[in-house]
Amino acid sequence: MVNRHNILFLFLLLATVRLSGQNLSFYIDPVLAPADGQVIVPVKCTGFEGILGLQFSINWDTSHLVFDTVSGFGLPLLSSSNFGTIQTGGGALSVLWSGDPLVGGESLSDSTAIFEITFQVAEGCSNISTIEFADIPVEQLVIRLDGTTLTEVSTEYLGTNAISFCPLLPNNTIFEAPICEGDTTGSIDISPAGGIPPYQISWSNGREGASIVNLAAGTYTYTITDGIGNIFIDSVLLADGPPLSISIGDDIVSCDDFFDLSAMASDNFSSYEWYIGENLFATTTTPTLGVTSSGTYSVLAVNARGCTASDTMEIFFPQAFEARLSSSKNTICTGDTISLQATGAENIEWISGLEFLSSIEIPNPLAYPDLPTEFIVVLSNECFMDTASLFIDLSVPTATTSPDTCVTKGVHLQLNASGGIQYFWSGQSIETGTDSLPDPMVSPTESTTYFVTVFDEFGCTATDSVRVEVVENPLLNIPKVNLISPNGDGKN
Repeated sequence: MVNRHNILFLFLLLATVRLSGQNLSFYIDPVLAPADGQVIVPVKCTGFEGILGLQFSINWDTSHLVFDTVSGFGLPLLSSSNFGTIQTGGGALSVLWSGDPLVGGESLSDSTAIFEITFQVAEGCSNISTIEFADIPVEQLVIRLDGTTLTEVSTEYLGTNAISFCPLLPNNTIFEAPICEGDTTGSIDISPAGGIPPYQISWSNGREGASIVNLAAGTYTYTITDGIGNIFIDSVLLADGPPLSISIGDDIVSCDDFFDLSAMASDNFSSYEWYIGENLFATTTTPTLGVTSSGTYSVLAVNARGCTASDTMEIFFPQAFEARLSSSKNTICTGDTISLQATGAENIEWISGLEFLSSIEIPNPLAYPDLPTEFIVVLSNECFMDTASLFIDLSVPTATTSPDTCVTKGVHLQLNASGGIQYFWSGQSIETGTDSLPDPMVSPTESTTYFVTVFDEFGCTATDSVRVEVVENPLLNIPKVNLISPNGDGKN
């Protein structure tokens, strides 16, 4: 309710005022009102200097804004008692204020709010109405005190629009998953609503705008900011494209000459590209293909949407083979070793001569037979088997020399040996150049044992010896015999 004393005082003042040309403005900034919420509307001024009294009215649309309170008083002596609130139900509020003449006129900084009106805002996201300064129910009047002179101030009254807005939300979200699993053909489109346009939309992948394209599956967070700084944050989970799968089976060993590749698929594929290694060798419209050679095979299947699935397998066609068992020679000397070599396949099993082998787990063991032996090995692969054998003979040469003998000192003697193809003699007084003959010449001066080493055709050896006793001329050592009495007893 307006103070009656202030009204009377102002009427007395009006009788003595002059019109001032200095401009004063009262204004209300544009009002952005949350629908079904509450909004505070400051009433501001500029050019407020030396003002002693004022009065004006404010009108609004009650279908949009409903008066609640007036507060935030920015003038000395201004309080709720200075406001006429009887007609607020009809959308009118009046204010009548006068300062203390003994103190002088009041001055305020530009953009100072002299009071604030709180409204309840009606429902509805796009309601627009005006808030206006008016002279009903109170005439507009402002008085300035210049020294002792009262002047009426020329005043500009600037109303505004009140615009309702709803909470900022996405009105519609359209998203498309990638066409194929794992690709980047997805898209998201956001249509904001509520708040106050314009809208700015930013995305967690660094993009901007309501629509983003060329997306892989994943979670995308977006932030909508409206024209007055309201923020809404949410996420969109973009599912992947439909999964596709195809299988041509596990790796396989085929003992046949032909194998049918057959693809089991999760979709109706329209074409199949077949590769061996990196090389495309066939394209079919059916999921089968016959092959005859070993290799790494793969299939790339394409459906009507252009999506693909692939699989790879290894096919091995083992080949027939001939088992072989060899060595550097087939006859060895007793006590010697020889390396055997089995070839033809990787899988190996020795089945004969095992006791004379350094290992039965490898294809190239050392053999050390102490008697003639046939070695037999079985070789195999995944489909075929073959056997190979090798007979290793032992060469046992026999050295034979002439019998032991005796010779008169200084007599030449010819020794003899047999059983080999090469000979080596050692002993005393062997004539030069004859020690490698089977029948060397010797001239011993004392009793001597002669040794001979015999070499056969395989390089195997045998040794024998002959003892030669050397004596003086036996005729010189014959004792005299009495032929009349041979025994020396003097009797016949």
